Amino acid sequence: MVENRWGLERKARCKCDFPAGTCASIECPHPLNSRETSTLWIEGWALSKYSSEPYKKTRIGGLIKRIKYDKSPSYSLTERTSDAKIISDEIIKMIKWLYDPSDLPFDLCLCPPSHEVKPLDLPDFICRAISGGSVKYAEKTLIERIPLTTIKAGPKEDRGKKLVDNFVFDCPEALYPSKGVLIIDDVFDTGSTITGVSRAVSAQFPNIPRFVITAAYIGHMGRISAV
Repeated sequence: MVENRWGLERKARCKCDFPAGTCASIECPHPLNSRETSTLWIEGWALSKYSSEPYKKTRIGGLIKRIKYDKSPSYSLTERTSDAKIISDEIIKMIKWLYDPSDLPFDLCLCPPSHEVKPLDLPDFICRAISGGSVKYAEKTLIERIPLTTIKAGPKEDRGKKLVDNFVFDCPEALYPSKGVLIIDDVFDTGSTITGVSRAVSAQFPNIPRFVITAAYIGHMGRISAV
């Protein structure tokens, strides 16, 4: 795996004036790194924690919940898109805070496939916002061996193990990355889905580093239960 020179050289400080990744505020960017993830991605970041306590969402967590689960007719697509743009704008700001915008360490982004028809798919929306210029979006290039709906129908304790080897990355030659691949998702929980996507990318491009960014995380940093 490539050495994380970005973390070693980083001088960014959060809004609380702490070095990146050291702030205890749940509203500040949080690293998604551990011993278990060291072979899966160079580094990962979440924009915010999902909730401050049970049933009480953070600002970002509240937006995610509304975008994903509010099916009220009064919640228009225009309003939903506006909420999604708040998150994507914050993620773009975080990327510029973490990396040199003129020399990003990745030139391709992708996200897990959506498993149902939604008014707005947040990971896809974020990828579209990030892509352009030096970063391409590998849209619909992840193939599931088993539909997630089938996996979710089984015992909960078996889902993680099935998810981590459930993806195949079918990247067209025109999109082949030369620098790195950024994996985007909305919420980092157990790490099963992100682990599966990372392994799929690694299978096709073993020498290309992977990076992870999510809008929110659950728990201390999520719980890497599937690795």
